[in-house]
Amino acid sequence: MKVLLQHIAHARSGDKGDTSNIAVFAYAPELYPLLKAQLTAKLALDKMRREVHCASVATPTGTSSSVTITLPSYCKTGSGSVTWCTRSVATNRYALYRVVGSTCTGGIKWADYLTPSGSASVCSGALCIFNYTAQSTTSLAKLGVDFPVNVKPSKTVDLYELADDLVLRNSTRS
Repeated sequence: MKVLLQHIAHARSGDKGDTSNIAVFAYAPELYPLLKAQLTAKLALDKMRREVHCASVATPTGTSSSVTITLPSYCKTGSGSVTWCTRSVATNRYALYRVVGSTCTGGIKWADYLTPSGSASVCSGALCIFNYTAQSTTSLAKLGVDFPVNVKPSKTVDLYELADDLVLRNSTRS
């Protein structure tokens, strides 16, 4: 079911100098967890998109629950190895983390309430939401991401899915 945001929430915005703030208010208290989960997943995808566009390489190739990207020194979000990964936080509930380094320990939680779906299955105890394709002679490297978000997994109609193919702009055709 698709519902326009204007039917479940309203927003306010303001700015101070070069910073803009946007606040979203749910019309009903029971809608707050849903909005929070969906909006934080969108923010996580935006952060990941900036990093992947700047990255030169990622591992592993194929479908996985984690991806490690290499950021050159001129990237605004950092440099070196950064791992994005999912970890189980409850039954059929996973969270997305960003970790500096090449392992999926510690880090900052960027999204929650990721759930298994038809396009994102569980593999090795985590949710497989990444699909990396290395560069070729005709195309740059590409990372497919799929964030199935659902605060109430028993209600599949409430599934909110963010999916995108992100190109590693600094990869080379080989």
